[in-house]
Amino acid sequence: MSQTQGLLLRLVIHIIIIFREVLIFIWRQFVLIPVLGYQLVLLNDGVSLMLITDSFFQLAADGTFSVVIRSSIAEAAQKDLVIPQSDWNGDKADGSGDSQATLDVTKDNIWWIDVQWHGAGRVRFGTYLDGQRVVMHSYIHANNYEYAMSQTASLPTCFAVAAVSGPSTEQYLEAWSASMWTESDIDLNEKGNPKTWASNHNLVTQGKGYADTGWQYLFSLSPVPALSNTETNHSLYQPTSISAYAFDSDATNGIDAVMDIKGEINCVHSGHDFSTITGTTVDLSTAGTSYEFGQVRLEEMFAGRYEAELTDTYNNFQYGALKNLSDDGGTFVNNVGSITQANPAVVTVKLGERMEAREPEAQGGVTFPINVNEYNGKFEFYNMPAGWTSLEGNYYYLKPIAYNQAEVYAGYDDVTKTFNTPLDTSAFAAFTSNTGYFKGFRGSRVIWSFFGKTRKSLHPNGARLMVTINWKEIVQ
Repeated sequence: MSQTQGLLLRLVIHIIIIFREVLIFIWRQFVLIPVLGYQLVLLNDGVSLMLITDSFFQLAADGTFSVVIRSSIAEAAQKDLVIPQSDWNGDKADGSGDSQATLDVTKDNIWWIDVQWHGAGRVRFGTYLDGQRVVMHSYIHANNYEYAMSQTASLPTCFAVAAVSGPSTEQYLEAWSASMWTESDIDLNEKGNPKTWASNHNLVTQGKGYADTGWQYLFSLSPVPALSNTETNHSLYQPTSISAYAFDSDATNGIDAVMDIKGEINCVHSGHDFSTITGTTVDLSTAGTSYEFGQVRLEEMFAGRYEAELTDTYNNFQYGALKNLSDDGGTFVNNVGSITQANPAVVTVKLGERMEAREPEAQGGVTFPINVNEYNGKFEFYNMPAGWTSLEGNYYYLKPIAYNQAEVYAGYDDVTKTFNTPLDTSAFAAFTSNTGYFKGFRGSRVIWSFFGKTRKSLHPNGARLMVTINWKEIVQ
């Protein structure tokens, strides 16, 4: 293959790839049969086949196609089963098959994989030619191997670029979309274990009245990053209902209070301290400061009592259930608007952006190999202007102090959950660049945060608010 090469995959997965040395584009299955996806791996001698286990993918190495079954079962004969194009039992897509077509990976192509799992099914790898679905290879596991084809088939979709030696040009991968389907008719309401949690009677003093003091942060809920057996938590969570009761804090006879309630997902937040709710796989945090700017999923006003059934909204796997993000949340980029000459330095993202960097507690831990081997929960600056280039090549923690700002630190204590060794830029030149940016991994946690707001003219000393949330946990 050439040193620089473009690959376009539309509809199912649409990506643009430019690489030098080693590129790994990883596809992993999410639900049962059939699922569509694609994985491209360019290998040099001595490079391990994969950075992750349990996967089904297509491989390109030095111009040769293969399909691969990867298993985390140590004893499995098919642990790293590579089937080259010459051994495919379908249309080899080299001009010799029924389609008479030769695929060019530098052109637009749709690639698909479907999996019949339960440990011993069939995996098919294919593409589309002239609008027709073409099977390139069918892998039959049943009656051929002693162990299951993989440890699990409930795996997330992920995209990654990695190098084993320093490339002379920057590598990048743009993933536009990945779609998956199942042939099973699943009623989500029949699945899972019901769980419930109720908050304390929180005193809400912020709100509208003589002056609008905005929303008051109450608490956050987040699926645990890892289950009790240390496995990554791939569970689905289906919210089933929410209820709330508000009463005047001064009343002795239970006078109802007027209250607004809001729920946002993945707010900008500093100071989370999560602990697991007993009997569930959900963490709770009431600590820190929320700067909001998440995705609003609930906002209601009520007097006294509020109740809502959620099963009409959260009623399917694709849009009606929640789960943690795969592979440490993938990477993000924030463009730098300015950095102060201060100790600690404060970075402000460009107008129109919000701070995407999260603190280690909000990230949920570092497990994805690419994150472990490079970022390890920190963030890296690029394209910095003269006088600021010393930041490049180093990794820093970012502590949000506003929806679009964060302080910069070199150290973080995982036990005390505090930052240390602030970055001192007081002697730096004034920041003038409009091309600088920082990037890193978002973290696997999906975090729901809840807020309250009362009417201060009606309840001058505030109102008490209790929130009860019910959900189902579907372990995968």
